[in-house]
Amino acid sequence: VECWGDSTSGRLGNGLPDPEGAPVYGPEPVVGIAGARRISAGADHSCALLADFTVACWGLGGEGRLGDGTTYDRPVAVAVGRLDQAVGVSAGSRSTCAVRGDGTAWCWGFNDDGRLGDGSRYWSLLPVQVRRVSSAIAVSTGDAHACVILGDGSIRCWGHAPDGETGDGVTGDHLQPVAVVQFPQATGAPSIALRSGAVLAGSDAPVRVSWTTGDGLGLGIASHEVARSVDLGATYVPVGTAATAAFSGYAPTTIGVRFQARALDTGGYPGAWGESPVRYVRLAQQSAATFKGTWVSVSGASCSACSGGSAMASATAGASASWTAVARSVAVVATKGPNMGRITIYVDGVSAGTVDLYRAAALGKVVVFARNYGVAGTHTVRVVVQGTAGRPRVELDAFVLLK
Repeated sequence: VECWGDSTSGRLGNGLPDPEGAPVYGPEPVVGIAGARRISAGADHSCALLADFTVACWGLGGEGRLGDGTTYDRPVAVAVGRLDQAVGVSAGSRSTCAVRGDGTAWCWGFNDDGRLGDGSRYWSLLPVQVRRVSSAIAVSTGDAHACVILGDGSIRCWGHAPDGETGDGVTGDHLQPVAVVQFPQATGAPSIALRSGAVLAGSDAPVRVSWTTGDGLGLGIASHEVARSVDLGATYVPVGTAATAAFSGYAPTTIGVRFQARALDTGGYPGAWGESPVRYVRLAQQSAATFKGTWVSVSGASCSACSGGSAMASATAGASASWTAVARSVAVVATKGPNMGRITIYVDGVSAGTVDLYRAAALGKVVVFARNYGVAGTHTVRVVVQGTAGRPRVELDAFVLLK
């Protein structure tokens, strides 16, 4: 470790005890440090996490901020007492905190305002355990307060909070940790599933995005914003708003996609974005299926609205088409119209119900059925023509899968 700058009270750790200090304009080695893994510089002192999972500090020692059991200034690094298995350290203004591998947090130094988090206002020249913390993975010490991130992603803070530094909506001193109250947020990664009842939009397939929302401040959720990636997540573009925690949109079938969602409460506070994993939506033309019974290919002017320019048609009861894919979600695309009949759909050999393809005005590329599983697996979709009286025709256009 090397330091430079103001050397008052030994804060550079270069072995010079001059209480007044003289500026040092280039890096000089800290005396007594070997095998440093991390470093944290406070206002007048600094600390390093060493390779053996102990902590050493140097500089101004007032109020016990160096943790060596004294209040002496130290121009060389000294070991922090009764602290081992440390995995993180943060030097603040007049105190220091560390996290151990067992998830506990420990602090030492000035404590008139509760910044040590042990429930008292007593200074400590050696580390004391922070209350209500058992799964910390990181710590950050501010001017007069400190915070830890817990293993579940939540945050707890303690200390002096005249301006709301502890994030719990309450000002004043906090002698032990309190949970940070989050703004409204998408509390889980948004999930994506194929949806039926909509038409393919070019090469984009209709999807439903859903998430859960937490109203941290209790003001009520006013709306949600939704964005879609254009390059697997590095860049997002807004795609709409939703009153509830669900959104009906489209996903490209030519590239992977991610969705983001966040809530806004009635106070106008936006929450953090929740981000979905990358998902892949793919369009399979009807030729990917295995056909049994009487089917004919239709294309050209008679299938101008078909995906890929063609479809397979049948008016024979019992004629079928089977398609197998590894997917989280599967869908069937067909043509609707005044002369179109009914089909029965089986998924993995089990009937999923009957779909009536009748519509007063013809409409192509309609997602007429979707089944969502949540997890990827091998699934077989089988479409069977019913041979509906007066309108037996069925035009099977394509299949959609979501990986």
